[in-house]
Amino acid sequence: MTVTPVIKTKEINPSKLPINDTELTQFINSQISTNNTISIDQLCEEILKLLKGKSSKFKYIINSNIFSIIDYSDNNKINSSFNALWDNENDGLFNIQFPLNDNQILLTIIFISI
Repeated sequence: MTVTPVIKTKEINPSKLPINDTELTQFINSQISTNNTISIDQLCEEILKLLKGKSSKFKYIINSNIFSIIDYSDNNKINSSFNALWDNENDGLFNIQFPLNDNQILLTIIFISI
């Protein structure tokens, strides 16, 4: 199953990040299609391995939230907020929302330049 993650960025210079949203979407899809029972912990570990291989100029933090869908109406909303004092030119984050194993996943990937 191909998922279409909703990726939002906040106050970043995308050209400075080690990965772009298209590549990240393709990676998530490849991980899910290869192993449709992948856990969120496994997926986060695979994303961290990918990012580590892309650049050693960042520290990476991934926060995951899992939401079980009980009501399949359009009333299900996921909202997350993140605030930090950082370098808007070099640091940033992706908020990624996608379905996984009958749940909704919200990943926040934080990139901190070192």
